[in-house]
Amino acid sequence: MLFIMEFWTLVLLAALGALALVGLVYAMQLRALLADTRTQVDALNSQNTDLVDALERDDLTSAYSRSKLFSLIENEDRSHDVHVLCIDLDNLGSVNDGHGFDTSDRLLTAVSSALIDLVGNTGTVARTGGDEFCVVLNTPDLKEAQLTAVRIGMVIAKTSVPSGEILVSRSASIGIAPLYPDQKLISAVILAEDALALAKLEGRNRVKTADEELLKTRTKRASRPTIEEIQNGLNRDEVTYYVQPIWDIHAGKPVGVEALLRWVTPDGEVHLPESFVDTMTDAHHLDLKLPLEAASRTANAFTQDPPGMFCAFNVSNSFLERGNELAPEWISELLNGVPPERMVFEIVESAVIQDPEGAKRMLEALREAGVRVALDDFGRGFSNLQRLQEFPVDIVKIDRHFITDLHNNARNAGILDGLMEMSRTLEFEIIAEGVETEAQLETVRTSGIHLVQGYLLGRPAPVDEWLKRLS
Repeated sequence: MLFIMEFWTLVLLAALGALALVGLVYAMQLRALLADTRTQVDALNSQNTDLVDALERDDLTSAYSRSKLFSLIENEDRSHDVHVLCIDLDNLGSVNDGHGFDTSDRLLTAVSSALIDLVGNTGTVARTGGDEFCVVLNTPDLKEAQLTAVRIGMVIAKTSVPSGEILVSRSASIGIAPLYPDQKLISAVILAEDALALAKLEGRNRVKTADEELLKTRTKRASRPTIEEIQNGLNRDEVTYYVQPIWDIHAGKPVGVEALLRWVTPDGEVHLPESFVDTMTDAHHLDLKLPLEAASRTANAFTQDPPGMFCAFNVSNSFLERGNELAPEWISELLNGVPPERMVFEIVESAVIQDPEGAKRMLEALREAGVRVALDDFGRGFSNLQRLQEFPVDIVKIDRHFITDLHNNARNAGILDGLMEMSRTLEFEIIAEGVETEAQLETVRTSGIHLVQGYLLGRPAPVDEWLKRLS
């Protein structure tokens, strides 16, 4: 009996030992699994941090992105005034042209670092555009903000990067505006940009504040002419068209023109359409004479052989909203003697977003007349390649801001690649507009675009002047 008990005791001990061994193995496996899980979690956290940082930071400099700046400031519980500084590097384009994009990128990075060091914890620094920065200073004191702006200008002017044997630097123009506790950041940014524009107008390399004098200038500039004033201008044939050529850079010659509405007063002042075209369109029901004859003359001057070019006209948002009502009249009058296939009507992308039904109606009316349709300002705001499938067009015009930032913006480059592929599938042409420098032209050429428009190739001028040049 004793032997049997000892035997089972040994068996029990062996079983307990085996269980302990299995438990040890499981414990070791569990520790390894936990360690592996921790490694994966750490990796995911690191990737998440990198992703958040990529979204919050400008991809070239160490400054915040525009969206992050707005998120930070709009979500702040501000109990006092602060000040917004809009900063623009003067003539940065000449760095691109003379020293290459790499040098301008290094200069932007150096300027960003200098700004962040100078501002420190007294404000927030963001890069808001190709050569533009925005700083929100926490101080409610205007004089302190102005002194800081002056110091920023001095620091930027002293910041340089090497290019061969020389050091490259640029000055800065700066605009200042207050931001009140109950005010949206965008409204203060607009005021600061107005002050910045005045600083550049007065010669650059200076600081301007959005004070009472500037506000008066801004209000005067934003004032609209009355219906009666527009009527008198139309009756005297003062409302006419300038044209800007559209070049085929492969063929080395212009193949089309864009007709741009201008109001030239007897004293020689030239008004841009932004100041009067909406009022003119809205007053059509008052029998206000539209400049259709001038438009038709302009189109005929360039679409007939020679020179046998196409002629493009802009369709305003307000005109688009009333497209069905006005389209038959003005399309018929514009096409008087003009080959329909050489007529192009440009609809801005923002109008397509705001009024898709109106855009569809306008597209139908234009296509029924046999003319071509262009989507203007693609790349400004909320560009979407899918929109080109929903609203089929013959031409897509890429906004100049999209082109300017193409070399250092991976998103824009990706969109352009998709746009080029879609253009071959959907059979539409691409025009790069706003090309002002040789560097921008080379960027466009490298991307495969051959239709180009911009100041580099020709500024808007009266019809007769361009006809003489082309002959």
